[in-house]
Amino acid sequence: VTIRPIEGLEQFDEPGAVVKGLGEAGAKAWGAKRATMIVSSRSYIMQSRPEMSIAPNPNEAPKLAFVVRQSIAPGRSTDYENYVKNDVLPIVKKANPKGFLINRVTIGGDTEEYIGATLLDSFADYERWVTALQKEGYASVVPKRAGIIMHRENAAYRYVPELSIVAGKMPGQ
Repeated sequence: VTIRPIEGLEQFDEPGAVVKGLGEAGAKAWGAKRATMIVSSRSYIMQSRPEMSIAPNPNEAPKLAFVVRQSIAPGRSTDYENYVKNDVLPIVKKANPKGFLINRVTIGGDTEEYIGATLLDSFADYERWVTALQKEGYASVVPKRAGIIMHRENAAYRYVPELSIVAGKMPGQ
């Protein structure tokens, strides 16, 4: 998973970072080598939804992201957003994750798809977080999503610092 912020869509009218860094020939060579290691790839633009999120501390890099991809029934995005803001977010805040981020896919995918990430440091933290959610009453709000969320898919991703570039820092700094 590679995530990077974008300033605006106009940046896609210019050569990308790989071309800028390696030049045209270097980017082609890198792309050819990369293609031998990847079976499939998906790129899309997501819109951050801070009003439905809990921002992480920018000075900490949580070690794990528990990601849920949710497909919303056509025409039910407003219902989903209200469900997250009014029912889910208050409970999640009490369960105290390092961060809880909600994004909506806008270009390159299903625009009725939302991708959320709960940021924690360990699988043990995840287990404690799920227990805290249940204690705070999460099970009582789950039925409200019936007919709104058509499909949910969960995954866990580990942050690997030596393979990451944080804004303003290079690996090893």
